[in-house]
Amino acid sequence: MRGNPPKPVRTTQWLAWAALQVWFTPFGIHAYRDLSAPPRSIGGNWALAFAAVLIAIPTVHGLALFQQVLEIRRYHERLRKAYARPLSPTCEGCNARPCSWNTRTGEWMDTCSGCRGDQYFDNDHMIG
Repeated sequence: MRGNPPKPVRTTQWLAWAALQVWFTPFGIHAYRDLSAPPRSIGGNWALAFAAVLIAIPTVHGLALFQQVLEIRRYHERLRKAYARPLSPTCEGCNARPCSWNTRTGEWMDTCSGCRGDQYFDNDHMIG
C-alpha cells in the first residue's frame, strides 16, 4: 500500500471535542441572547454571526474527528483486500499443513514446505 497510514483518533481528542462542545455551544447561545438584548442590541445579524462561529468551532472539529475514523476504517479495509489470499488447500503429502503459494505462477502447489524440502528448484518463489 502506498502512502502513510492515517493516525488513529485518540481518546483525548474525543474528550477535547466534548469539552469544546460543552463549553462553546451554551456560550454561543448565551452570547446570541445577550447581544440581542435591548441594552446592547448590536443587531440580530452580528449577534447571530458571532454565535454561529462559537457553535461551529466544536462542530467542525467533531466532523474532522469523525472523518478521520472513517478514513482509518477505509484504510484497514483496503489493507485487508490488498493482502487477502484465498484459503489454501491442505498438503497432499501430510494432509495437515497448508500448501505453498507460488508467487511466480500465482498458483497453489500440491505440497507444503515441509514435504517439498530444501532441494526444490522453485523455492525462491514459494510462500509457505
